[in-house]
Amino acid sequence: MMDLLTSVEVIHKKEADLHAMREKLDTSTSAGKLIFYVVGTLTEYEREVIRERTLEGLEAARRQGRIGGRPRILNQRQRDLVLRMRSEGERLREIARTFNVSVGTVHRVVRENPTSNTTSKSKQDHQPSD
Repeated sequence: MMDLLTSVEVIHKKEADLHAMREKLDTSTSAGKLIFYVVGTLTEYEREVIRERTLEGLEAARRQGRIGGRPRILNQRQRDLVLRMRSEGERLREIARTFNVSVGTVHRVVRENPTSNTTSKSKQDHQPSD
């Protein structure tokens, strides 16, 4: 809404008016300006109501134990195997190939489980080419 109002102000400063042909809106008249601002305000109100309802729905889903977002690519058993392979010194790249996932996915599993016992802490293990 603020961008729209700013655009209309720029148009008015250049001594021009906004004429929306499809909506039959003309800001050169007092009635046209009133309708423009009322419609703009109602549109902004509608956006806010939708936003509030969306947030309420997300919160209700969380209370019921549901979470949004993309499903994990590795199930818990696979994640446990990733951690075990890493603790046995397997390289991230090899683990990724085993599960047909990206190195980033494997790294995320390892990073999200700081209590896992990783034996190898060399610089080589933390290189992006891993």
